[in-house]
Amino acid sequence: MNKRPLPPLLYTTDEGRRVYEFHAIINKRKITEIHIDPHYEEEHDSYMTDEMIYNFAFELTKKEYWEPEDRDGE
Repeated sequence: MNKRPLPPLLYTTDEGRRVYEFHAIINKRKITEIHIDPHYEEEHDSYMTDEMIYNFAFELTKKEYWEPEDRDGE
């Protein structure tokens, strides 16, 4: 996995989600932000970071199209 540095924090939502700039096209959709919910810190903060989640999300850009595992509705 190519490691990318975490960009500066844009803002934090009222719910505590941290929002970072994120430029990618995933399934033909332009993504400009990534919202990281702090819930992972409750049980996974010993080995998980915002930077790791950011890099995992960036890995999604390396494939042309992702099929959803499940669909809700039509």
